[in-house]
Amino acid sequence: MSNPGPQQGALTLPLSARAGRRGRIITILLPVSLCFNIAALIAPFIRVHIFLKSEMIYSLPHSVLLMWDSKLYLVALLILGFSIIFPFVKLAILSNIWFSRGPLGPRRVILRRVKALGKWSLLDVFVVCIILVLTNEQLFISSSSEYGLYFFLVAIILSLVASMLIDSIARSLVPGSSRTTRDRSLRLSSISGWHYWGVPLFLALSLGTLIFAIGFPFLRISEFLLTNRSYGIVQSVAALWERDIILAVFILFSLIVCPVLYWLGLVGLWFGKFTRPARYRWERFTDRISKLSMLDVFLLALLVFLIEGDSLIDTEIQSGLFLLIVAIVITSTLSAFVNRFRRRLLLREKVIPEDEI
Repeated sequence: MSNPGPQQGALTLPLSARAGRRGRIITILLPVSLCFNIAALIAPFIRVHIFLKSEMIYSLPHSVLLMWDSKLYLVALLILGFSIIFPFVKLAILSNIWFSRGPLGPRRVILRRVKALGKWSLLDVFVVCIILVLTNEQLFISSSSEYGLYFFLVAIILSLVASMLIDSIARSLVPGSSRTTRDRSLRLSSISGWHYWGVPLFLALSLGTLIFAIGFPFLRISEFLLTNRSYGIVQSVAALWERDIILAVFILFSLIVCPVLYWLGLVGLWFGKFTRPARYRWERFTDRISKLSMLDVFLLALLVFLIEGDSLIDTEIQSGLFLLIVAIVITSTLSAFVNRFRRRLLLREKVIPEDEI
């Protein structure tokens, strides 16, 4: 029986062994993220003080039990699935991809799915941020974030970074992952037909609705004895800035900076004239930003708060909530269009799309 050659033997090595020095950080990130996840389950998330009522302390498990006892089963399952179960499942999958032997192909398919779902674990963090904003500078109700919230935020961010690094290393080890039969510059907007004008129209609509969704208020406090204030994303950042700079920066980055950068990434993909290596780098940048752009997660958090938050603070829906929905729908449609034409042009140029490798 013949011995396997060097290349075949290398393919059977774990990804962690094939990555070399650049993979050391991932080997550290995975167990550290696990430790923070476990700590987040034990530690409290938020403390709420209501006039003439006893103090309430919420943790992740307590939130699930509270929703279940209130017969809000869907909300309870969402928090349980996204914020408690999935982070551990994701770490288990990432560890399997990183440390186990075998071909990368099937595991990279799973990795792409895990990357796409990773940001949804931050659902409960956004719910807490909404409560902190609405109770800001109120006389009869107040709230404060607890260290469990920061444990959880660190855990999810570390796992997001680890998944991106693993995907980047896996792509670099796939033979022919950036090869092309032609090295001339490509431009998606060169496709003829109504797409030439349709996509720019969607780009303009996406930017307009994004600006309005960020600037317009989505909720107004209508509780008796509380100051009636309206809050949007910009106002939320301002409200958090003085009392919790970490959460303010998180909201600013995930709900304003990254959505705008993602829009710019789509503009570049459509109008940019790239060589294949340059296009690959721009696609990777846009893909990573999309995993950090969290308007869709924030929208779900708003809906969860509207379902469960009536017992805490009475609020009224404002126009910004509907603008947020429209902005997400238009941007998602735009992203699907751009990706579809990207694949079509690459196949026409006899280039294998990266997501099929």
